[in-house]
Amino acid sequence: MAKLITPFIAQEHEPSQPDGTWQHVENRYVYNMEDPEDFPGFPELPIGLVGEIASFIEAKAPRPMRSAALIGALGFVAGIVGRAWNVEGSGLNEYFVLLAPSSSGKEAATKGPEILLNAVVQKVPDASTFIGPGDVSSKAALARYTSKATPPCFAMFIPEFGEWIEPIVSPKASEARQSLRKMLLDLSEKGGKGSVLRKSAYADSANNIDDVYSPAVTIVGDSNPTTFFEAVSERNTGNGFFARFIILQSEDRVAPYNKAHASVQPSARLLEDLGSLCCQSLNLNHAKMVLDVVISESAQDELNDFRNTCDEGRDLAEDEYKRAVWGRGYVHSLRVAAILAVGRNLYFPTIEICDARWAISLITCSIEKLLNKFEDGEVGNVSQSEVARLNEVKRAITRYITAQWPEIASYAGERNSNLHTVKIVPYGYIQRSVYKLKPFKDAAFGKSSDAIKQTIRIMVERGELSEISRAVLAKNHSFSGVAYAVERPEVFME
Repeated sequence: MAKLITPFIAQEHEPSQPDGTWQHVENRYVYNMEDPEDFPGFPELPIGLVGEIASFIEAKAPRPMRSAALIGALGFVAGIVGRAWNVEGSGLNEYFVLLAPSSSGKEAATKGPEILLNAVVQKVPDASTFIGPGDVSSKAALARYTSKATPPCFAMFIPEFGEWIEPIVSPKASEARQSLRKMLLDLSEKGGKGSVLRKSAYADSANNIDDVYSPAVTIVGDSNPTTFFEAVSERNTGNGFFARFIILQSEDRVAPYNKAHASVQPSARLLEDLGSLCCQSLNLNHAKMVLDVVISESAQDELNDFRNTCDEGRDLAEDEYKRAVWGRGYVHSLRVAAILAVGRNLYFPTIEICDARWAISLITCSIEKLLNKFEDGEVGNVSQSEVARLNEVKRAITRYITAQWPEIASYAGERNSNLHTVKIVPYGYIQRSVYKLKPFKDAAFGKSSDAIKQTIRIMVERGELSEISRAVLAKNHSFSGVAYAVERPEVFME
């Protein structure tokens, strides 16, 4: 059994309980509950160990990114506490993915926790078990690793997650990859007490894998948005796969280079708190014990309201993928709130209203991000998405009718300011604005111009645009090309 990295101080702890657990008395992460409106809300750093870890990750990053720090901290702590602490019968393991452009600093989500764990294992060697493999290629590989892990509770930090997940969710996925996808679906719900990952049998009995009790596997991935969303589809969201992920996308500008990052080291207090958490988890797992996270009355009211919101979103949704995403919202918020609570008090964790609100804000952001991507046609093969093409043309026309002439003259043609004055949109302006964008430049057989014309035709059929006769254009505007009148300006001003 692992030992605590520092001796307990009598003034801070009561004697050991009969079952061998410790009762913690003092806690520097206690909230002042008198004014809940002053609690930090997402994306501010939460109070507690999760916030302390996120603060370190952010300070240690060459390009600090708040989203990376939060995802890394949540995933790291979930990998430690996922099995030994439960809330409403559920383990606290989660699937997280951070989306940000290349060279923006997103790798901090996977690198920061490893730096911390490497420091902790100097005094708690067994803590190394809480970070799992960075890659697995099949169900058998993951099942075998999980069955041998002691305890079967860990976080997998997977860089370039979009590249990793694509062959797993592809319609052309191999049998081995399909089995891995099904196992990941299954594992997300197996961290609770009494859950079992059933044994796997293979042709060679030497490769058989026994039952694994309450495996709590957490995933933390980072990816650029384009690669990730190309792998997303209605099918793999509707079946619950991508609905199981908490998605956080950073849309901030890349932070200035942090010259001091190399000299940043974790504080002794942070390592002590993190080491204590690892030891408590190891002790509980060794004793086959589970601590239930309590929910305060005010937090329960907040979570109940959010559950009702999610239920309503699910029930009103017409598409299966929307039902799946809303259907997971409450579970995500509950687990994240519980992770925060354990990070504040690992001995008597209680979800307070502050934890609930922070978690709900994070999950709401994740849900909106994913559903908006579907609404905008920016998931799957965007080059074949009619919705994505319509949105790009709409954006181009919106810019045309709202911008000053000098801003769009190079696209509309220097001689055509008279058209801009009366809001007549030349075809050439639309073509030059969108032909290099992904929905058009990757059109089937390279027929970008055909895709543009087809998109405009749809907008004409909808009554949003109308083509002006060439005779009228020549007579009234001295223009000999193709141009369109905006018939429904409100469509372009939404």
